[in-house]
Amino acid sequence: MKGGGNNGLLARTPGFWFFQITGWVVFYFQQYIQFYNELKGFQDTFRWTLSMSFLFLITLVLRKVYRKLFNRRPGFILIAVSGLLLSFFSAAIWVLFNTFLLEHIVEFLTRWDVTVSKPADLSEFLSRTFFLAFPLVIWSLLYFGIKFWLELMKEKERSQKAALLAQKSQLKMLRYQLNPHFLFNSLNSIQALIYEDPSNADRMISQLSDFLRYTIRDKDKLFIPLREEVIIVEKYLSLEKVRFPDRLNFEINVTSEASDVEVLAFILQPFVENAVKYGMKASPDSLNIMVNGFRRGRLLILEVINNGMWFESDNEGTGIRNVFERLQNAYPDSYKLNIEKTEGMVHITIEIQTGE
Repeated sequence: MKGGGNNGLLARTPGFWFFQITGWVVFYFQQYIQFYNELKGFQDTFRWTLSMSFLFLITLVLRKVYRKLFNRRPGFILIAVSGLLLSFFSAAIWVLFNTFLLEHIVEFLTRWDVTVSKPADLSEFLSRTFFLAFPLVIWSLLYFGIKFWLELMKEKERSQKAALLAQKSQLKMLRYQLNPHFLFNSLNSIQALIYEDPSNADRMISQLSDFLRYTIRDKDKLFIPLREEVIIVEKYLSLEKVRFPDRLNFEINVTSEASDVEVLAFILQPFVENAVKYGMKASPDSLNIMVNGFRRGRLLILEVINNGMWFESDNEGTGIRNVFERLQNAYPDSYKLNIEKTEGMVHITIEIQTGE
C-alpha cells in the first residue's frame, strides 16, 4: 500500500507501515481497554501483548501472500474467497499459538508460571477461531480496499499524464506550423522589396535574422512570459515597418503586472500578422495597429486593434486557425476569444483565466 510517483496525490499518501503500525496500536489499546477487567496484573498484560504481537506478525505474512495474489490480477471473487480462507486459517494458527506456545514462551522469557486455558474440544477450538478471525478479516478488507483505491489513483494519474503529454505534443506541433508560416510571409515581403528598394530589403533580411534568432532561442517552450511574446510582436512589426515605412504605425501597451504572466508562445503573432496582411488592403491611407495587455482581477486581457477589415474566408489562414486550436488545448474552458468587426475597425480580445 505504497504511493507511487514523485508528484500528485499518491506521493502524499501514507505507506503500508503507517497504516499497519497505527492501525494495530489503536486496535491493541481498544482491546486492552475492553478486556481490562479480565487482565489480572502485569503478567496477563505481558501475555496479552505477546499474543497481539504474534497477530501483528501474522498480518505481515499475509501481506506477502496478498501482494503476490494481487499482482496476478485475479477477479474480485477470487480475492474475496482467498482473503476469507486465509483470514480463518491465520486465526486458527493464532489460536494454536495462544494455546500451545504462548505459555512456554512467557515462562521462558520471565520464569513465571502461566496457565493458559485450552479448548475443551474441536467445537470450542472452531468457536475461538471464528471469533479471532474477525480482526483479520477486517484487516484483509482494509488491505485490499486501500490497494484497489491506490490502483485507481495510479490509473487516474497515468491517464492524466498521458492526456497532458498528448496535449503538449499537439501544442508543439501547432507551434512548429506557425514558424514556417511566418517565415514564408516574411520572405514574400522581402522578395517584394528586392527590386523596389534593395537597401530596405537588406535591412529587412537583417531584421528577419534577428527575429528568427530570438524565436529559435526558446523553440521548445510552449509558454513564455507575455513580455517575450511582446518582443516577438514588436520585432515582426519592425520588419513590416521596413516594407511600409509611411503606411504602417503601431503602438504596444503592456502593463508591468501583465508582462510576467506566462502565455502561449505566438498567441498574438498570427493576429498581428493577419492585421498587416489584410489591413493594408483595407486601409486607404495608413494602417494603425495597437497591442494591449493588462490584468483585470484574475483575468489577463490581450487586445489587438487595427483600423483595417476582417476578411471572411473558408480557407482561413494557418496561423489564425492554429491559434483557435492552441487556445482550446492550452486553456480548456478558461479563456474567451472575441473578434469584433465593424466598418474600419477590427478588435480582437483574448481573456485568459490566470488563477492568481
